Amino acid sequence: MLKEVYLVDGARTPFARYGGSLKNIHATDLGAFVLKEAIKKAGLTTEDIDGTVIGSALAYDTDAVMVHRHVGRKAGLRDEVTGFHVNMLCGTGYQCIAVAAMQIMLGMNEVVGVVGTECMDQVPYFTDPKRLRWGAGAGDIPMIDSLYNPKKNIFTDSTIGLSMPLTTENIVEKYGISREECDEIAYNSHVRAQKAIDSGRFAEEIVPVEVVERKGRKESTRMFDTDECVRADVSLEKLASLKPVFKKDGTVTAANASGINNGAGAVIMASGEAVKKYGLKPLCKYVGNKIAGVDPYYMGLGPVPVIKYFLEKKGLTLDDIGVLEINEAFAGMIAGCQRELGFSYDKLNVNGSGIALGHPIAATGIRIALSLAYEMKHKDANYGIAAICVGGGSGSGVMFEKSDI
Repeated sequence: MLKEVYLVDGARTPFARYGGSLKNIHATDLGAFVLKEAIKKAGLTTEDIDGTVIGSALAYDTDAVMVHRHVGRKAGLRDEVTGFHVNMLCGTGYQCIAVAAMQIMLGMNEVVGVVGTECMDQVPYFTDPKRLRWGAGAGDIPMIDSLYNPKKNIFTDSTIGLSMPLTTENIVEKYGISREECDEIAYNSHVRAQKAIDSGRFAEEIVPVEVVERKGRKESTRMFDTDECVRADVSLEKLASLKPVFKKDGTVTAANASGINNGAGAVIMASGEAVKKYGLKPLCKYVGNKIAGVDPYYMGLGPVPVIKYFLEKKGLTLDDIGVLEINEAFAGMIAGCQRELGFSYDKLNVNGSGIALGHPIAATGIRIALSLAYEMKHKDANYGIAAICVGGGSGSGVMFEKSDI
């Protein structure tokens, strides 16, 4: 018989902008930091953790191949405790939760630390290994910026020759979505995120990070405690003034898309037996995960089959879902999902999402799952669903229900 699984608690860093407060901290160190803090918040010690699942979508250096091991060691876990490294691009965080839940359901672990961590500022440049490794010969060997090269970058699906923003433009064209609607989605994201900051809502999730700053020979430290990309001065007029970036007369601008960001998040998953043994108070109970494929030309519609699956599995409608989250990779894909699912914008992403908060790839799913769990608790909601689109034409998501412990 499968064991029941609970999300006990978690922690995340504030999310930082590109070139911002976290640019010099390695993803492994960010992951270890939030794992330690999540363990404390859950009311546990490092001795109580018997497994880990570590997610990071990007390779930063030679240490990247051992992130599954190094995060736990740096967090102070016992030597005999190790785990998995998961990479499903934007779906990494949710898939980490899925792996942890499966381990617990099958009785292989009782208490698992689940981490998603990313420092996109540290993504390396690369060159052609076929030339460099086996004899460069004459001529220059260019260095390629994998974030910003117009053809070879991490945001382009080589099987269709389109970047993620251009697949969003396909969705906009398919459903006749206006630039004004996209800008309004972006506007609401910032307004809601700023409200969550001002009310202290995000203080439940965030653990401040000590940041070392250097100016010349002088070194100082400060505590970084607030999401860095939220714009308190956002206005529809400012958003409308920006030009489309990827397509002439398109809708995707720098302001209605998620950015390149740094951050980490962790949650603690536990079996029902472990929850009772340690006297824990879980935020919610795990229902399940889902991944689904869609036409890669409309990559941003990935959340649609995921959410439909959960509703059909439980015999529910959207009216039964107390908290609904879809990561805002782009405003246009959110609008496309709305056309397919029919949800009210008033119900979606009530504390903002990727456009305002940022999208440090592997960390995003963990952030959303944790935020959803807290929101379910505050609203005494019976069910919550979180979903995300994934580059290449996939969707990923997780569903929780009210804790019965």
